[in-house]
Amino acid sequence: MKKVILFFCFLTGISLNLSAQNTEHRKYRFGQSIIKISPAHLLGHFPTAQLGLEQRLTDKIALQCDFGVAINYDNSFQKRDVDMHGYKAKIELRRYIPTQSSNWRFFVAPELWYNHIDYKATRTYQVHDESQLNYLQYLKSPAHYRERSIALNMGAVFTSGRFVIDFQGGVATRFIRNKIVSPGSGYEVQSSDKNNLDIFHEAKSLNTILPTFDIRVGYIIK
Repeated sequence: MKKVILFFCFLTGISLNLSAQNTEHRKYRFGQSIIKISPAHLLGHFPTAQLGLEQRLTDKIALQCDFGVAINYDNSFQKRDVDMHGYKAKIELRRYIPTQSSNWRFFVAPELWYNHIDYKATRTYQVHDESQLNYLQYLKSPAHYRERSIALNMGAVFTSGRFVIDFQGGVATRFIRNKIVSPGSGYEVQSSDKNNLDIFHEAKSLNTILPTFDIRVGYIIK
């Protein structure tokens, strides 16, 4: 009887140990596939509903694809560019750095993205008509925003259970083409109106290097 009790305790100990390991694995899982959203994109000049998927390729390498459709709402950050249509697409190859932490992972990653947005630009124009009478007119004109960028990012991922918070920042080279269709040859954007625009949303081409930052919230699918 004593031997039977000892044997039962031995089996129970193994079972509890395996159960604890499985629980620990679920608690600190890093996941093969993670779906993510990016709330920060809702605050952009051209807001998008951005959805991403990270797929782990190896223990240290993962591919993340990100796609968002332009949306229209009363954005307090800008009210002059409206009726937006288009998308933002991103792809990132992550190299994770080994760490002793159970909850945190760190990574470096090159990233490519492309923004394709059509919209209506509302500007104050100084009109020069044939009668030599100059006046101001507030008009909406078709506009096209195109951006190609390449970035080098660093970041950290916090995991608890199946939930993920993803932080990343870096530096990006941005190639921007922003074209606003003029209402006519006698229309010129008023200088005071032009000065109130940031450098990205004037009617011009721009190549620049700037820092980037993003936060994503995710859920581990498997």
